[in-house]
Parts: sequence; C-alpha cells; structure tokens
Amino acid sequence: MTTLMGLPVVDATEDLEFTIRKGDKRGARRLDPNGCVMQKALSRQHGTGAVLAYRSKIYVEKDGVLHRYDATAQLSQQVIAYDQGADFLVGTYTAKVPQEKLGVRHTRRTKPDERPNHQPKKGAIRHPPTYIAHPRREIPKLKGKGK
Repeated sequence: MTTLMGLPVVDATEDLEFTIRKGDKRGARRLDPNGCVMQKALSRQHGTGAVLAYRSKIYVEKDGVLHRYDATAQLSQQVIAYDQGADFLVGTYTAKVPQEKLGVRHTRRTKPDERPNHQPKKGAIRHPPTYIAHPRREIPKLKGKGK
C-alpha cells in the first residue's frame, strides 16, 4: 500500500467541494503544500487534520488515511499564480476523484511507427522532412561580386 508521511494513501471515491475565503489567505505561505490557502480552507471547512495541496494533487486526511484527489485545471492555475505572487481568488472550487488509480502501472504509448508489424496505409504519401533555418541565426553573407 502506498504511504505518504507515514499514513496510507487511498483514492477518493467522490468529489470534494470547498470554498476559499479572504480569511484563509491570512498566514498562508507560498510554495508550501502544508500551509497554503487551499490547506487552510480545507482544514477549516472539513475539519481534517493533514492537508497537502500540490499543483495537480490534493491529499486530505480523514480517519488516519490520506484521500487523494485531482486538482481541476482552474484550481491548478490558481495555485501556480499564487505561488508566483498573484492573489488566490475567493470562490468555490472542486477537487475531483483521481482518473489514474493508485498502484496501476501505466505503460507509455508508442508512436505508430514503433509498433511491431506496422505498415503505412496504402496510397499514403510520405513527405520528406522539411528543414527550416533557425530564425535567430544570421544568414551567411555571400562573398563576391553579386552581393
């Protein structure tokens, strides 16, 4: 079983909704998953012990077990902006049930050309690669009469 900070980690079974208030911003620390605005809001609203809030994952302790959630794109953008110095917007956010399950190894998808026995479609036109000069490199000047 996967553990974090000595606590077992399980996937959440339902979404978690929480509200960020102005008071949650007081005393919050940037770049700290254990003391950010989200952590304060979740602790206040759900009365949980440990809360770790990262850009893409949120871990909430309930009954001695850390429940793992996915942060939505909106929530991730808020965390990134807050860590870079912007203000965390007040409002209601949702932490989603994770799409990738714990303990499942995900294999990397190969490109179509790397698959065994892959044959290009009949009649498919294969274009030769096009080489484009780097836009910041200077074009060499020609020597001679025709400048």
